Amino acid sequence: MKLLRIKLPDNLIEPFRSLRQGFEISFYPNLNNKNIEPIGFAGLNGSGKSNLLELISEVFYYLDSMHLEFPTAAVTDEKDFGFEIDYALPFSSDNPFIDYDDPIGFKLEESYFIVRASKAVKSRAAYQITSIGQYELQRQFESTRNVKDKKIQSIQGIWKSINSGDRNIAALLPKKIFAYTSGQNEQLSNCYLKMQFHYFNDYKNKIKAGSKFYFDSSRLFFCDNNASSSIFIANYLLANQNALKQLNKIIEVKELHSFRITIRYADLSGSEIKFNQDLERKIEALKSCATTLIEKGVGAKKILTLDYLVTGATKLAFQRQLTDSPFELYKTFYELEMQNFYTVPDEVLDMATDGPSWLVLSDELPKQNPNDLIFRIEKVFVKKNGIDKIIKYKGLSDGEHQFIQVVGMILMMEESGCLFLLDEPDTHYNPLWRSQLVNTINNVVKYKTTSKKRLLRLQEIVITTHSPFVISDLKQKNVYIFKKENNIVKFTQCHFQTYGASSSIILDEIFGKSDSISEMARQELKTLVGKVKSLSQLSEVASILNNQFGESVDKFEYYNQLRTIKESLERKTKSKIKKN
Repeated sequence: MKLLRIKLPDNLIEPFRSLRQGFEISFYPNLNNKNIEPIGFAGLNGSGKSNLLELISEVFYYLDSMHLEFPTAAVTDEKDFGFEIDYALPFSSDNPFIDYDDPIGFKLEESYFIVRASKAVKSRAAYQITSIGQYELQRQFESTRNVKDKKIQSIQGIWKSINSGDRNIAALLPKKIFAYTSGQNEQLSNCYLKMQFHYFNDYKNKIKAGSKFYFDSSRLFFCDNNASSSIFIANYLLANQNALKQLNKIIEVKELHSFRITIRYADLSGSEIKFNQDLERKIEALKSCATTLIEKGVGAKKILTLDYLVTGATKLAFQRQLTDSPFELYKTFYELEMQNFYTVPDEVLDMATDGPSWLVLSDELPKQNPNDLIFRIEKVFVKKNGIDKIIKYKGLSDGEHQFIQVVGMILMMEESGCLFLLDEPDTHYNPLWRSQLVNTINNVVKYKTTSKKRLLRLQEIVITTHSPFVISDLKQKNVYIFKKENNIVKFTQCHFQTYGASSSIILDEIFGKSDSISEMARQELKTLVGKVKSLSQLSEVASILNNQFGESVDKFEYYNQLRTIKESLERKTKSKIKKN
């Protein structure tokens, strides 16, 4: 999956966050590239780059909602929201909308086809598809001046319209969309939480009618701190060992030692809950993989405790009894964790699904007592290189958790056609890890879980960052610099080659930070040098610079200023001696 363009209508009634009516941005991916080349949004805090991630999320939330069996009026009756988005999706031989003999120009050897999804204000979404070559031809015509309107119309005619009411419309959407934020970006998480609540409400309604149904979780996944353990366990049980070695080079976790799963059977009111046949089957599989199993109570008082001592036999049991896919195991955990909504009051669930768009859901959700949760992963222990005893997974540093979560999320999702939206994923990394993030991502995606052969992942990663080390691993055409002027978000495509550029150049060109040191130290250096009025003072200041400040380009420049001051003072002294 590759993003190509996103636009807000000129007649949008209200701006989307800080993105005004008519906002438009285009992307220029290399569709033949074998590596992951992330898109980077850079800029100072408050420049609007995260708002664009939120817009992309909201667009796909809307599109995903439209084809579901249980969309709510809050989505289907949305009138004020509008957009146009172009993206490339990998070919699939079973795609119901693509006829390879169609004159529109699809070819088996092409990696992608193009989707245009649009929603005008006060109307529903519409879809069109075309081939890469025809899309590029259209862009070429549209970017050429003095082209006759009828020519543009003839080029636009190559788009093939799709009935938005078609039950197969999901085939034109990204396979999965993952979002992550290192901070508390509640706005980014909003639509993902809403989608979870929609699915849970549908699940509850079907449970009332009977347990014999299969339940597929959303294509939208928000990976918060609660997901960290699930991602870690799924990968360290089932992921390709060569891929894990790439991750372990950074975090130095040797292996997963043990963990516990606890499942309760009582909702908020104390009534017994029922699982559907699919989750019951998965729970039975989890039980058969456990090292020890304790089952207490019956009905609403039933508590199931599963302990796992991870050995080769444990991993083999998971592969045979449940799945050999890290993502499928993570999805099992995700679906079980969704049962924790049974402990959320009904009025909160109703507000979450049908409330106004400005509502920040994470503010409304009550803090849950861990002992009341339906599903819980706990007591996760790991082995680290250089440490003899096992340690708690929670005992790892914030940076280690963040690296495991971000890279692990991408590692486990092997399916092509996925989109990852990462909001400042590097905030807790040291400079070395920041410089290794993009390279590590490319190293872990080379492997399939069940094979040593290279896996070509046709995926898209979008990163917001303040780190020059991350930007230095991004190609110039993929870096966008954001700033806000008069409360209007503006951006420019980067004007210099970022790939391999030094951090000092990136700091200067993108963030306007020309100094190589912090502001407090720079101001003190400037004040010290500015006080020099005599040779004795100069000697004293030179000693302070030498002993109390670390080495830097700025310090060297101030030494040069002292040298110039010294020469000036010596000339004045010689001049006075001559006069006398």
